[in-house]
Amino acid sequence: MKKRLWLAAALLLLAALSVPYFSAASARQSLVEALESALSRKVRIHGEGAVDALNAVLANVLVEYRRAWPGVRVEVSEVATQQVLSLLREDEVHFGIVLRPPADPGLLTRFSIPQALHAVMRADHRLAARASVGLRELQDLDLVLPTPNFRSRQLLDEIAARDGLRLRGVVTVNSIHMLLACIRAGAGIGLLPPIHVHDDPGAESLARVPIEHPALSVFDIHAMVRVGRTLPRSTSLLLDMLQRELRRRPGGGRGTVRRPRPG
Repeated sequence: MKKRLWLAAALLLLAALSVPYFSAASARQSLVEALESALSRKVRIHGEGAVDALNAVLANVLVEYRRAWPGVRVEVSEVATQQVLSLLREDEVHFGIVLRPPADPGLLTRFSIPQALHAVMRADHRLAARASVGLRELQDLDLVLPTPNFRSRQLLDEIAARDGLRLRGVVTVNSIHMLLACIRAGAGIGLLPPIHVHDDPGAESLARVPIEHPALSVFDIHAMVRVGRTLPRSTSLLLDMLQRELRRRPGGGRGTVRRPRPG
């Protein structure tokens, strides 16, 4: 039977091998068809949202993966973080990639990639030579921010609210590529993990300055699976390839299985 692989992301991504897992029951098949349709619409409507943050990583992984599993059809889509977690809990997908997920007793972290939020700006910006910058300093500057559906934006808003800060987003976009383009054009400063900047074609014209804030130093990317879920060999291979490729980016990877820290 032909295999299908589903990948989806929220800053980050979602993956599943559908046909071998979703059995012949008509009700289940209807659910699968509805899910496929919903994910396809998400791609068409939102295009390149959180997916494009890791597109170079995914491209390298998928080329290698297709050599090992040429019969698997690969489709990449974007879904919101809560959708990823919901689909994992319901065992509708095999794994999901999420930025600093909230604690969930039904989910495990297969691996995580350490990341921190940095202030990303043009190399000629007056703060570019700084060793670090405070979050309070940034509230007085023009910022380029992702839309509120991004997990990074949700976490950033929560942290700013706890600290009594109001960050000034002069430009808000739903694409990491567009966000980086706005930064390069001088529209403002972005707040992003290093991995989002590393593969950008214009990365050499940008500076990344660490932000002095303990809560912003833990923005790990997690590969999540459901507790008790036995992954097919082909899916495990994809996860291993993805982890290996992500380790080559800023931050590196940890291979331990553990539950995510509370959001």
